[in-house]
Amino acid sequence: MKLKKLLLVSASALALGAVNTNAIWLGDALGTTPAIVHAQELTADEATLVTEIKNMVAGLEPVNLEQLLNVKDEDLLLYYSDALETSANSDELYKAIYDDLAANYPELSLLIGEQYDAYRRAAEAIAAASSYTFSDLNMALPSTTLALYQAEFNANGEDVDATVAAILPEIETAVKEYIERREQREAEAAESAEESSQEAAEESTADSTETDSSSEEEETSEETVEESSEEATSEVPVEENSEEESTEEDSTEVIESSEDVILSDLDKMKASLVEYSFLTEPGLTYFDEATLNTYLPVAVANNFSAESALAIQDMLVSERPDLFIEEQIQGVADKIRAAAVAETPMLQAQAAEIPNAALLSYDKVINTSDNGVEYIFNRSTEDYPEVFADEANRFRTALNESYGLNEEDLAAVPDVTLLWEEYYSYLQAGGAEDLEELAAVMQAKYEVSTDDESSEAESESDSEDEATELDSFKEALVSQTDLTNEQVAALGDETLQSVLDTFGFDVTDLTEGNVNGFRRMLITYYPDNFTDEQVNSVANLLRESSVSATPMTMDIANQIPSGDFLTWSRESIDTGGNDITYPFQRALETYPDLFRDLVIQAKSDLVGNTALTQAQVDQMQFVHLLFANFSAEGEVDYSAAEQYLRDLYPEVFESETSTDESSETSSESESTSVSVSKSTDVESENQETLPNTGETNAWWIGGVAVLLIGVAGYLIYRGRKAN
Repeated sequence: MKLKKLLLVSASALALGAVNTNAIWLGDALGTTPAIVHAQELTADEATLVTEIKNMVAGLEPVNLEQLLNVKDEDLLLYYSDALETSANSDELYKAIYDDLAANYPELSLLIGEQYDAYRRAAEAIAAASSYTFSDLNMALPSTTLALYQAEFNANGEDVDATVAAILPEIETAVKEYIERREQREAEAAESAEESSQEAAEESTADSTETDSSSEEEETSEETVEESSEEATSEVPVEENSEEESTEEDSTEVIESSEDVILSDLDKMKASLVEYSFLTEPGLTYFDEATLNTYLPVAVANNFSAESALAIQDMLVSERPDLFIEEQIQGVADKIRAAAVAETPMLQAQAAEIPNAALLSYDKVINTSDNGVEYIFNRSTEDYPEVFADEANRFRTALNESYGLNEEDLAAVPDVTLLWEEYYSYLQAGGAEDLEELAAVMQAKYEVSTDDESSEAESESDSEDEATELDSFKEALVSQTDLTNEQVAALGDETLQSVLDTFGFDVTDLTEGNVNGFRRMLITYYPDNFTDEQVNSVANLLRESSVSATPMTMDIANQIPSGDFLTWSRESIDTGGNDITYPFQRALETYPDLFRDLVIQAKSDLVGNTALTQAQVDQMQFVHLLFANFSAEGEVDYSAAEQYLRDLYPEVFESETSTDESSETSSESESTSVSVSKSTDVESENQETLPNTGETNAWWIGGVAVLLIGVAGYLIYRGRKAN
């Protein structure tokens, strides 16, 4: 058990008394002996009542017991009797007694009116900022305390904390002097009582000596008497025996009186509690001997002093709060709060939110174990986490924003741990927040990382995961396709990862469709790294798609090099279109000779199956004619084809309707000649009309946009083929 800790918790020299005269805890809080308190002769009941009245008045009103020594006991009884008739409650009762004292004992200089109210306000402010209670301050003399407070309050610009800090040393000195005067009175009273006891013992011894002398004379007289009657001789011994018995009884009483002075340590502790605390002898009977013996070492170690008595008083309140009134419980709870605030990270505002009952239960554990005041803080954070959460989060935010500590790592540190570490750094910094030190402690002791470190760690972890996943993907690429380890390794992980990211391949998808699609994309973009057979396999897929989606035939497609198909595929992808008709356009532009027969056949089919004339189709672009004569389903709908061309070339048909028959015949003859000429020289016309080869007809751009089959990504095509 830690005495220093107990004395800190019980720093008050005087606790408040009970609020009603029936309470069992009424007693002389300052230990004033009845001989001093009761100057007049009173009955035992009256003396007890006077003591209770003095203690209550000194505990609740601005007056101390030392001042009340100058008040006549019979006056106090009179004021008490009058107050009982007019007071509705205990507060009014003792205020009425105080008012009578102020009116009838001006020499006490008691505070009244505005000064009375001012002292109560000052005492409340001092008690809130220190460990002193209202009754503690009374020991320093209320009028003196008020004068000090008001002077410093004005001098410090009405700063309460500064005012209290300035006057506390003087209050402490005054209280100490008060206690010294009280102890002096007690010593004098004890000395006087001892002298009285010695005088009584001497008188008893003198009476015993006289009795012995008288007995010897009687014996001598008896020896000289002769011929006494039987009755006479029998009476003398009876008287002698009676006198001897009386002497023995007197002697025994003296011895017993002497033995009563030698008390056990437990009795001494009880006596000190009755003398110095608000406990009384009847009240102590509520605690068994085993409980009292628990606290006996505290009293013995401190020679049964007032300080140890007050400490034990508070421990007994924590032990059995149900036996005490609210004011007494509040007083002890406030001392516990003061101790926690002084020696732990707990703040005053936080301490105020912890219930009295909880604080007393924590204090009881401390009093009966090896735990210290830190137990109060630790249990409070456990039982009332919401009280401490804001302060802990304030430090977390500061550490994150000012020192870059990772928010998630800080959240993993419990509030109680964080607050203790901040408190230690606060003490090391001489009573100032040192967040830099706290940040260092968080990193060193609790492995809290900075945001940069966390990002790097996450990045490294992601890289490791990606590396592991890429390795698995490469293995699937080799095992599920015709690619070799050497070919894959030659490309390098960076290239592979770039293709994965650029074209949206899922590295974790090891299905055949996803892996083969990735293979085709590698060959398309890096054909030099692969064999002719592997390149041809991808080019053939592009040939098939062109044949199925455009007028190109397989015979034409097979005459175009595989490398050209891969080049055109890359161009289409890189321009963002990935148009499946793009290879056809580029083939018609690059190899017009290959399409000569196809164009001638298209013109012939359109003239033979529609109302179009040779003169009209000769005015139309090859690409339009080829698409008009093409159907992916197999059979061409020539009615739709004619309408399609009429929509594209309205001016061709308008010019036809404006000619007369004679000019029409001449024109038709001329048209036939032109048609034959153009039909036998397709290559020359292509060079004049195809896009990007010198064609000047503005209809190319619009026509291609309307005619070409919509944009479809090669990746989509790849997926369709794979599935």
